[in-house]
Amino acid sequence: MTRLVYRYTEMTNLGKSDNPASFTVSIPPLPTTVRDVRINIDSESKDTTKNTKKLMICSILTMFIVSFPFIFLDLYISYTDNSCVNQEVSKMSITLKTWLLVSGYINIFNLILGCIFAVYLMIKNSDTAYFIGSMISTIFKLFNLSWNIVGAVLFWGYMNIDVCNTLTRNYVFARLIISFVTSSMICSSKKKD
Repeated sequence: MTRLVYRYTEMTNLGKSDNPASFTVSIPPLPTTVRDVRINIDSESKDTTKNTKKLMICSILTMFIVSFPFIFLDLYISYTDNSCVNQEVSKMSITLKTWLLVSGYINIFNLILGCIFAVYLMIKNSDTAYFIGSMISTIFKLFNLSWNIVGAVLFWGYMNIDVCNTLTRNYVFARLIISFVTSSMICSSKKKD
């Protein structure tokens, strides 16, 4: 720190004072070398890295919280329901059980892969890793959209949903609607970017 000492004289009603007062002001030194400037930049990038890590951790938690109920219910209904998940339709060669199982396991795979990429990007912020993660994410989103279309055609088009129990019917109905709304929101947000 550089110290500057300023002296001043108090003015009173009677005139000048015999005792000049002084005070000290500390001014931080300006960076004088390239090394000093680099240290300041490094400290700012460390703050940015900390914020990025916090954002990634929040993203991982959000992915888990949002995905878990769908994964759980997809697998639970496909393994436990006997009312209509095994119903075979003449126009398609899959059952609702197969659709739910594939959907559940693909979402587990996506969740694990998303966590791996998020942790890898926290450790090593690489453009290549970001590009690969974006490509895999895009492929997953396209597969998920097409798989939801298959599920919608199966459920609303060819199945007799009247024989399904209430939980299965309501869950698959809501899941398909939520999936299509989410897919359309993702597509519209990509157009704005």
